[in-house]
Amino acid sequence: MMQALNEDGSSYEKGKRRMKLVRLLCILGVLTGAVVVGSCSRSNSLGDNAARAVLDRLWNQPDVYFLLGDVKFVTRNPVTAQGQDSVQEWPLYQAFARDGVITIRNQKDLTKHFTGWNDWLSLTQDNIRLSATVGLTAKGRARGTLIHQGHVAELALKVATIKVNRIVSNDEERTGSDLYHVVVGTLTYNVPKDMSAAFAAARGWNHVRKRRFRVLLKYDAINKDWVEVASDIANQTSEFHSDNVTSVLQSLNWKNR
Repeated sequence: MMQALNEDGSSYEKGKRRMKLVRLLCILGVLTGAVVVGSCSRSNSLGDNAARAVLDRLWNQPDVYFLLGDVKFVTRNPVTAQGQDSVQEWPLYQAFARDGVITIRNQKDLTKHFTGWNDWLSLTQDNIRLSATVGLTAKGRARGTLIHQGHVAELALKVATIKVNRIVSNDEERTGSDLYHVVVGTLTYNVPKDMSAAFAAARGWNHVRKRRFRVLLKYDAINKDWVEVASDIANQTSEFHSDNVTSVLQSLNWKNR
């Protein structure tokens, strides 16, 4: 039965001992010329270098999305299919408009320009704070990827870059027939200087470069690849302030009793 994880990693010890034994047997097999099978030759094994490559790929996907056309910026629960985005993303829209990636026209702040009953309903009932018409420029088309979801178009961009610097621990966990790895390490998170203020305003915290991470990966046997299940991120000099990985592992442990 899978053990739950503690913040200090002490509950990993059983998995660590198992992995060390497997590695020792694999090394002995190589040195003695024995046939190496099982865990030594699994195609789904995840060493430190492979874990670093997987995380670099998973974490370097588009991280900024701009709805195009008539967009409503709401305070909670935006529905993309209805042309809604979070009002917290507005600083990014403004920054990329200044950079010539998108255009903004017909901007209306309902908290300042109250023109009638419809505006009052939008503000109080639909949680709409801003509305604007967002357009795509040639620069934006060349730089990003255009995504269509029904009648809604969206521009996806990769702005920040993430590099995994060090793998501190990489522990295997099994539940039923599913294979997981808990990977702990450090990374560098780089946001272009001209976008750092907009990122901080939109995403709610200072985008420090040096960070620590704890991530739970699951092996997808059908697609023969690893997928992210949960993660915890913190400043490299701080402790983790969330327990997403621990919570998911405890839930999996409970379900497989």
